Amino acid sequence: MMSDQFSIAIATAGRPDLLRRTLQSLAACPKPAGYSETVVVENGPRGQVEAVVTDFRSILNARYIHTAQANKSFALNVALESMGRGLVFFTDDDVWVESETLRAYERAAEATSSGRF
Repeated sequence: MMSDQFSIAIATAGRPDLLRRTLQSLAACPKPAGYSETVVVENGPRGQVEAVVTDFRSILNARYIHTAQANKSFALNVALESMGRGLVFFTDDDVWVESETLRAYERAAEATSSGRF
């Protein structure tokens, strides 16, 4: 059972070049029907992350959030609190996402009931 909404959450700290590469790979992926947004939470000191996210605002509906607390788990929870209900794909800021990854998650979600992770 696929959720109506499919979102992506990324926590990052001080690695704008790696984040850019990850966002480039996500931008190249076909999006699931319910794709909503990509939320990037920079945790710890502010760097150049906001500018990188802005570059992907139109293609990924990318949204930037900052939290001063330098903790990845805390940052991902901040992302979750800002999102609506639905399927959330968590990924790191230093990965290359293969083109069919998001659709594979969509298919897996369609094959199961809600309330699972």
